[in-house]
Amino acid sequence: MELWIGLVLLAATFAVYGQTGGFDFVNYDDPDSVTNNPHMLDCQFFGVNAGAHHLMNATIHAAAVLLLFAFLLAATGARWPSAFAALIFAVHPLHAESVAWIAERKDVLCAFFWFLTLWAYVRYTRSPRPGSYLLMLAAFCLGLMAKPMMVTLPFVLLLLDVWPLRRKPDLREKIPLFALTAAAAVMTFVVQRSTGAVESLATVPAGMRMENALVSYAVYAAKTFWPSGLAAFYPYPVEIPLWQSALAALVLTGISAAVAANFRERPYLAVGWPWFLGTLVPVIGLVQVGSQARADRYVHPDGGDRDHAGLGRRVPSDGVGADGLLAQ
Repeated sequence: MELWIGLVLLAATFAVYGQTGGFDFVNYDDPDSVTNNPHMLDCQFFGVNAGAHHLMNATIHAAAVLLLFAFLLAATGARWPSAFAALIFAVHPLHAESVAWIAERKDVLCAFFWFLTLWAYVRYTRSPRPGSYLLMLAAFCLGLMAKPMMVTLPFVLLLLDVWPLRRKPDLREKIPLFALTAAAAVMTFVVQRSTGAVESLATVPAGMRMENALVSYAVYAAKTFWPSGLAAFYPYPVEIPLWQSALAALVLTGISAAVAANFRERPYLAVGWPWFLGTLVPVIGLVQVGSQARADRYVHPDGGDRDHAGLGRRVPSDGVGADGLLAQ
């Protein structure tokens, strides 16, 4: 049965993203990352054939979908809920930016290694062998090389210990992961700051950042259930009305209280909600990189990316949105 579910997931993924094989490059980072970067591995195989690059993104995304299903099934034993979650991940519109944008290869790669790490971790907890641990560690390292957003994953492992693995969290076994996380976080911040990508508090005050973070959390949660009005770039607002940040804070507090109150009956909520909140911390704007207020790709389960500092400086004049990316 798992084989048939996997085939259906693959079919669904390519039914949505197979069309990208006929799409072209866009002027949103593709020149810097691909067309003017001939040493990129794909260019060695496909040259500047945009369709082949697109289909490679779709293939990696499809592999990540299968890994997500494998991880959820191994962790929970719930076949159909796991299949449903993987299907939603495969075709959710918030992932269009990551999959259908060639320059976002790092996002789909990070997701692939994210789910491989989770699957390997579950395997390790079931049978604590050096091979399983080394596989988990290797997948985590490769994910970090693809994108620094992997830094939040060790915290997710602690959540998984609570549910569905129902084991006592062991910090010792995660020390290497936290050490790599600290090193990657420091290096990323230093590099971003050295290129002038990190905005100063004088440019974006701390209060403004907190207000935008609250509103962004609420917007991300809403768009997860109703993904409308998507765009490739959301400019940072000049100001945020107090009622918006106050309402967002109220909603987030209310959800958190409801999740805490139902911990015993619905422990999956107590894992999923902190997972959602926590993995977005590096890109929620408390450390502002670039001039975007938020980005759809940030809601990718690995948390999106923080390395598009130049995104706000290369906004195309026609304001191409996520739908436009799929229409190229």
